[in-house]
Amino acid sequence: MYEDENLVALHKPHNLHSHPLRYDEWDNCLSFLRNINRSELLEVNKKHYDRGLLYRLDFGTSGVLIFSKRESEINNFRVSPKYKYYLAIVQGRIDATFHYQHFIDYVGQKKRKARATVSEITNSEIAGKVLAFNQERQLSLILVQLQEGRRHQIRAQLSSSGYPIYGDVLYGGSPSERLFLHAYNYQFNFCEKEYDFLDKEFTFADRYFDMNQIFK
Repeated sequence: MYEDENLVALHKPHNLHSHPLRYDEWDNCLSFLRNINRSELLEVNKKHYDRGLLYRLDFGTSGVLIFSKRESEINNFRVSPKYKYYLAIVQGRIDATFHYQHFIDYVGQKKRKARATVSEITNSEIAGKVLAFNQERQLSLILVQLQEGRRHQIRAQLSSSGYPIYGDVLYGGSPSERLFLHAYNYQFNFCEKEYDFLDKEFTFADRYFDMNQIFK
């Protein structure tokens, strides 16, 4: 999607890992960069298996993915203010605007699943609005602003609030052709520059909504 002296921004397709999980894996975004002779990115943050990856997207999630070329700036990015927006299709008619706060911890084998609990103590927050509603299928297309970026945060919080993401069987969603979650827009400062990335690969939702009309 974009490249300059500081970073590379990619479109990550759904059902693709951001980085290898084993040494011999090749079908992932980091290996893609290596295979197109962008091996200098592998020199960033060499003590970490994800190298210069600034954040992770779940295997089933599509959208904006960013790799840093500046090792010295990675930790600054992770604590700096940023705006993160996701598109999701959820089951049910969610409120026109919504704001959810939960306490998230992780349970099950290898702590694989996030558990979002309504509590006086909270560590996770999302907010958003409805963009469209499919009456026949009872599906809502929503824009979600993510705050913390915990693993499975959007998935767990929406499910706990009664609106599982379509295709997210781990969190109570009905089976579908994919997990309908897309990292749509990232806005942040990095190396004293302002960045604003939009991933407009909307074909993931065309089957249920007129995306050209919504984003005209």
